[in-house]
Amino acid sequence: MMQIAIASRSPLVRAGLAKGLGARHGITVVLAAETFAALHAASFGGAAVAVIDLGAVSERVEADAGAPAIAVEGPRVIVLAEPGDERTGE
Repeated sequence: MMQIAIASRSPLVRAGLAKGLGARHGITVVLAAETFAALHAASFGGAAVAVIDLGAVSERVEADAGAPAIAVEGPRVIVLAEPGDERTGE
């Protein structure tokens, strides 16, 4: 069973990802939060994978500036972002 944590500022995106991924055989959504920082603070709920929705660049808020960096420790991370979003580091 793969355990997944989800972060998105949008309640609709969070709910959709949780329902869609949770309906897949072999996947359990263990935590859904508004921000990556909240997942990090909760140790990702023990998840092996974190799905992070960055949202539109125009939706960036100041709270994002202090968010912890995605590190080599912790779960594997899937980032959902617009093409060319500078927050992804590419």
